[in-house]
Amino acid sequence: LQDKQSFAMIVSRMARWTFHYGLSLESPVVFAYYAISFIIRGDFAAGALNGWIALSLLEEFSNRKAKARTIFLVWYYVLPWSRHIRDSERPLIAGYHFATDCGDTRMSFFCIFGKLIADLISGRPLRQIDDVCRAFVPQIAQSELVGTLMRILWQTVLNLIGQCEDVNKLVGEGWNELEIALEESPHSPYVKNHFKAFK
Repeated sequence: LQDKQSFAMIVSRMARWTFHYGLSLESPVVFAYYAISFIIRGDFAAGALNGWIALSLLEEFSNRKAKARTIFLVWYYVLPWSRHIRDSERPLIAGYHFATDCGDTRMSFFCIFGKLIADLISGRPLRQIDDVCRAFVPQIAQSELVGTLMRILWQTVLNLIGQCEDVNKLVGEGWNELEIALEESPHSPYVKNHFKAFK
């Protein structure tokens, strides 16, 4: 998502193929990305419309991997712009279970991460978020991108509850911005965006 022009071009081509050849097992994911392309341009109404289309297509196709990915994309990137952030919590938990059931560990972790972001933004007790982070971070460490995002989120929560030496730096049990170079990650632009948001 960091290269908006390339993203828009790829999504446009995916949508054209769908309109030309018809729906497939991957169509819910295509419409989810199509919805995100509208969100990037600031057209939240069109984004929400296509997000709901993506979700409705899940009922037409039995593809559990596509189901988990579609739920994450729509409820993390799209619908929070037009719905209350707490509306995302249950769908993201459902996405976690769909992903776990079909063995898509990486997407299950993304759904948990998205749910915790919704918890943080909506004002859930920080101690509860801390407990979930403590339970999942050791498991997620194997997945580089979401593992990094989860550790940054966890340290943000620790800072907010006072378990740090300097609230202006993400340094502590969850993450150490002074020791870890974000540039070393192949996902560094995406990670940097989240890091700046949490700072």
